[in-house]
Amino acid sequence: MGLDVQRASALLRLGEDRQVLIATDHCVRLGQRHCLRTLASVLLLRAAANERLGHHQAADAAFGDAVGLLHRTGASHPPVALPRNETVALAVRLRGGRRGLDAAREALLGRLLATAAPLRVEPTGPVLTPREALIARELRGPGTLSQIAAALFVSRNTVKSQTRSLYRKLMVTNRADAVAQLERSGFFD
Repeated sequence: MGLDVQRASALLRLGEDRQVLIATDHCVRLGQRHCLRTLASVLLLRAAANERLGHHQAADAAFGDAVGLLHRTGASHPPVALPRNETVALAVRLRGGRRGLDAAREALLGRLLATAAPLRVEPTGPVLTPREALIARELRGPGTLSQIAAALFVSRNTVKSQTRSLYRKLMVTNRADAVAQLERSGFFD
């Protein structure tokens, strides 16, 4: 599998759906000049990403093109594993939108569904240093920066500097947003 497909597959598992589309745009622009074996994978990944983003028409088009390409190239198994919920939705619409799929395409859909991953992996957030993790836990509490500094036996300026570093990693500008993002990522669980 090409590096673009591997990257897009990892991005899809992380829930970075827009990044999947960005990472595979040039592959789609190449069209039939792209390696047909990996083009089907690209189209399947784009279909799942578009489905998650609510772009059902684009998802259906990419999924239909991928199934057609897999059928034309005689692929015996799906080239990538897709998330189950999105694959089921795409397969149901593909079956309902056409008058009776032929047996080969129906079998291909069955194999796609059989290899679909049961759960979507949620992003885990940025990797924090031990000090950043400690500061993050303290920020969740009610203490001021001065109180946090006293508890950690460091200066207030040290806590301010470490907090700014944490904010940059989280791409936020304040304490409430930092704590909210860390909660969403499951950091405090």
